[in-house]
Amino acid sequence: MELRSRLAKYVVTALSLREVPTYYWTDATVALCWIQREENWGVFVNNRVREIRSLSKKEYWRHIPGKLNPADIASRGCTLQHLLQYGWWEGPEFLKAFPEAWPKSEFSPNEELIATEMKKKIIVDLSVKIEKPEWFERLSSFSKIVRVFCWMMRFVNKLRKKPSYGTKTLTVEEKAKAEIILWSIEQKKHFHEKENSVHGLQVVRGDDEVLRVKTRIIERDDDLCADIGSQIKTAILDFSSKRNIRSCVSRCVVCKRFTAKALTTPPIQLPLDRVRESAIFEITGIDLCGPLLLKPRGKAWIVLFTCAVYRAIHLEPLTSLSTESFMQTLRRFIARRGRPSTVYTDNATNFRGTDNALKKIDWQKISENECYPIKWKFNPPTAAWWERLIRSVKSLLVRILGRSSVNFEELLTILCDVEASINSCPLTYISDDSDELIPLTPSLFLQDIKQVGNAGLRSTKS
Repeated sequence: MELRSRLAKYVVTALSLREVPTYYWTDATVALCWIQREENWGVFVNNRVREIRSLSKKEYWRHIPGKLNPADIASRGCTLQHLLQYGWWEGPEFLKAFPEAWPKSEFSPNEELIATEMKKKIIVDLSVKIEKPEWFERLSSFSKIVRVFCWMMRFVNKLRKKPSYGTKTLTVEEKAKAEIILWSIEQKKHFHEKENSVHGLQVVRGDDEVLRVKTRIIERDDDLCADIGSQIKTAILDFSSKRNIRSCVSRCVVCKRFTAKALTTPPIQLPLDRVRESAIFEITGIDLCGPLLLKPRGKAWIVLFTCAVYRAIHLEPLTSLSTESFMQTLRRFIARRGRPSTVYTDNATNFRGTDNALKKIDWQKISENECYPIKWKFNPPTAAWWERLIRSVKSLLVRILGRSSVNFEELLTILCDVEASINSCPLTYISDDSDELIPLTPSLFLQDIKQVGNAGLRSTKS
């Protein structure tokens, strides 16, 4: 029909027949309804109808039965003799009469086919439905939910005239019992043992009505030996822990400010000191960041000691950028982590002074069984080998401190927490399978620690 309208417009223009009305006949009832009706059609049909109406008038479109339509002979095919006898050249006989005498063809279009191309109408319900939130949705953290639930349990026990508690503060046993009850309530609300979500797992219900997953690891001495995701996994089986943590972090406004990615350069090949077999902190990189404001008046810098092979870090505060202060910091690091054989630093003056001071030490007088001389290497002035870990330290400090200032003892505690957090970051892939081994972290290479993690994370034994 679109081509027919264009052809008719071309013929009328070429023959200068603009004053002569042009009628269009078709046996396509659905398309005829699209042209004649004033409806909001879909994009495809609406574009064709709009062009047809711009080239012709909708009143001039008429219906003709298929038996009288001369255009059918072209689509069905016929012989030359039949074509000469057919009304291909003249059309139906009623066309020779006046338009007033033309018969009116009545048809019943398929309304379902017509409605398929009608544009869908979106109805928005603006009615306000006020839902009363759960009591725990008003609290900001799980630990606060546990404390509130403990006080609720105390209140209920007091109404039942049970013996009162000996202390006014909450005990560890009360908090542990409250956590068990909360887990039981949530599990009963969302799933049970026969659901598809726990299919393939050995799920058992304990005496405390809590669902647990049985694994081949019964006794373990390394409850908390990984990052936050691994520590959560040892206590709670989350079917999509990484996705949930990523979703939570992505909604955090503070995290978005400090995790925005800038333009990066393609990575280069790692040097030999980054990949060769060595002990922890045998190849050490040193860098400084700061200053931080201290109470009441003072400044402090942070010395970052990084293991080039295992990516472990050690943080030491520094109140002065002098060579003597850095020597004291280096002595504390060696006493705790061991003496490195190679140290990488930049070209800062305090590092240069330390190197000169170390060269004056007669290492031959010291037993080689206890310590060895340190080989000092300086990075190019524009190189930034350890800046990625500096960024990790700064991002944690900014989120913890913000614009506030602390005293020296508080800074020591915060640096220890930051150090433990970064050293708990996994070096290998974290699997969602409960039977998989825990991932490797830098803290596993530091020393034989039974439990490594932050003070705010707890382990729940099944």
